[in-house]
Amino acid sequence: MSAHPRVVAVGECGLDYYWPEHDAWPKGDVEEKSRQRELFEKQIAVAEKAGKPLMIHGRPTKGSMDAYEDVLTILAEHPSVIGNIHFFVGNIDIARRFLDRGFTMSYTGVLTFSGDYDEVVRFLPLDRIMSETDAPYVAPKAMRGKRNEPSFVSETAKRIAEIKGEDED
Repeated sequence: MSAHPRVVAVGECGLDYYWPEHDAWPKGDVEEKSRQRELFEKQIAVAEKAGKPLMIHGRPTKGSMDAYEDVLTILAEHPSVIGNIHFFVGNIDIARRFLDRGFTMSYTGVLTFSGDYDEVVRFLPLDRIMSETDAPYVAPKAMRGKRNEPSFVSETAKRIAEIKGEDED
């Protein structure tokens, strides 16, 4: 299926370490991380075989960059793999390391109600930023409380332009 011409990427795949903090994982931390890494390696193999980029979900434990560090470590074994980091919440150092590998970073409506990522957005080259909705979640500020829709992505794009001091067009 991944070789089909209408398939443009493999994903959303990666590592999500946020949940252990909430005791939502059914297994121990080490066992769950190992399970996720094994699955991620298999997804990378699919992308490599198909010659497609990855859409990576990396969600670090609160207050750390651990999931991104592990994603980068795993990707080091796969130098030809490129893609996008979905709903990027990393810092400038992590962003730089993904940029060095040819990745893009995408942002959601969270930019419209939080300044937590403004510094990183300013750092990123405009041609390496993508806007996304992450629908049905994370609706932009003007639509908070509503189901997020793909048409709302323009609000995120407007905010990226504002942060970067660029014309909206």
